[in-house]
Amino acid sequence: MMVDNGKDARRLRQFWTEHSKPFSTWFLLKLPEDRLDLIKKCGPDLPQERPQDGDELKPTDVLLPELTIHGMTACDGKLFILFITRRVMESAYANDMKMLRQLHDKKAMPILSNGQFDHLKLAFVDPCDPEENVLGLAKDCTDEKYLEMKKKIEDGVYIDADVWLARKLRQSAILQFLLRVVDVYEADVREGRWP
Repeated sequence: MMVDNGKDARRLRQFWTEHSKPFSTWFLLKLPEDRLDLIKKCGPDLPQERPQDGDELKPTDVLLPELTIHGMTACDGKLFILFITRRVMESAYANDMKMLRQLHDKKAMPILSNGQFDHLKLAFVDPCDPEENVLGLAKDCTDEKYLEMKKKIEDGVYIDADVWLARKLRQSAILQFLLRVVDVYEADVREGRWP
């Protein structure tokens, strides 16, 4: 299930603005095994830990390094509260983009386009386009045009299409996980299991 990153990001931000204190208390007062069960229930695909040096990395290991059972339950749940707090901040988008651009520049970012852009010399997205259409330069475009658009990508005017896809996947996975936890909290409140 893909979520509407804009709508669901706003929902999470609104929830955190209104309920961060009672939610944090609810989460932190849980017994460690109950927190663990909650994280496993809301993130059934989360690995216990990320692979160690030398182990083979999956795309999610690279794109979602912080989403592990160990990471979300560490420090008696305080890291989870810090994680959700950071995800609702306006800087979350910029931090994601910085991380993904660095991975892309190091050629360490998984390519999710499955060859969709192979017919193009350069594929990119205008972040101001509400429809998020992928734009591109044909293989036979001039070097001058290519360098001009590459510079615009470097300057943040446009986003490389592969970075954009990775960002969408990253944000969607994180939002789905966090909103599942929020849904459990709201159900507990609604059903009187939490004040």
